[in-house]
This record gives sequence, C-alpha cells and structure tokens, in this order.
Amino acid sequence: MRCSRCQQIVLSLARTCPACGLDLTDLASFLPASDVRVGSAAGRPSLERFVGIDVGAETIKGVELLREAGGMRCGRRQIVEHGKEPGRCLLEMLRDWDWHSVQGAAVTGRMSRSIHLPRVPAKQAQSRAYRFLMDNEPATLVSIGSHGFSVLELRPHGVEVFRENSRCSQGTGNFLRQLIELFSLSLDAACEF
Repeated sequence: MRCSRCQQIVLSLARTCPACGLDLTDLASFLPASDVRVGSAAGRPSLERFVGIDVGAETIKGVELLREAGGMRCGRRQIVEHGKEPGRCLLEMLRDWDWHSVQGAAVTGRMSRSIHLPRVPAKQAQSRAYRFLMDNEPATLVSIGSHGFSVLELRPHGVEVFRENSRCSQGTGNFLRQLIELFSLSLDAACEF
C-alpha cells in the first residue's frame, strides 16, 4: 500500500507512515500500491480490492474489502479447511478471487509465516476488523483455534486487553466441529454473526 501523503510504500494496517508520520489508522489514508482498477468497464464506477487472509492450523479465512466512492465495504468472505495443505488451498481461493486485480493484501494467523505477504499480529487484525464492522462499541472477542485460544477485550476509549493461551486446544476445536455437524450447519453458517 502507499501512504496518501508521501506515496511511501507501507505495510497494510500500519499505524503511522514511517516516512512522513501520517496517521494511517483510517483505511482511507492508503492508496493502492498499483494503479490497477477493477470494474471500470461497461460504465461501472472503479473500485479497489483489498484482501485479508488468516492462515490457521486447520482453516484459511479470507475477507475482501472494496473501496468505492461511498467508502469501504465488505465483499466476499470465505472459510476453507486446508487439510494440512494451506499453500494449495490458498492458491485455489486466490485464483477464484481474481488475485491479479487485488491492490493490497495482508496475512495473519498461526501459519502466516509461510505466506509472503505483510503480516499483521492477531490482536491488531481482530481489533481492526471488529472496529470496521461494528464501530467503537465495547466487545469481547474470543478466538478458538486448534493450537490455542485468545480473548480480546475492546473497552471504551480505545483500550484493548489481549490474553492468549498457547496451549493446545485441539479438543475444543474438535468439540465445536462436532456441534456444527450435530446442528447440520456449514462452517460458514456457524461463523456468521
């Protein structure tokens, strides 16, 4: 991504531009790193696409953000069980999402080191995603994965408290999977809020 003030390339979701100090906590402070535009054909307004990826021990989660004249909005969301082959599954997902037309992307999650994209810490990814979707309402976010769990408290006035347990919680994930199957839900349906 590029800083809208000085055009310096900065990592997605950085708090300030390292070159000029511009506050980048507002997504509108970013410009795409390339000049590619999507959707300008057939008289439609141009829009920019950004992708966030969470690569966990069992699943890959993807979300697409679209920037249009009216601001940012969510596009696609997808959860894919990778069966211990995250690279293959991620490539398939990104191919379906027309990866070459994406202006920026970042990755988070336990297995994010294997992906050559800017990495975002879990706390920051969860906090920014919640604030984007729900504004500044206080909340408690619980994330349960196969290799641990975390609790993020989003308190008034921007105070955040993050607690993480790195102990294996695979039994918890397996129990949740059994509940999903018992209620005849898809993984996507179980994750809807």
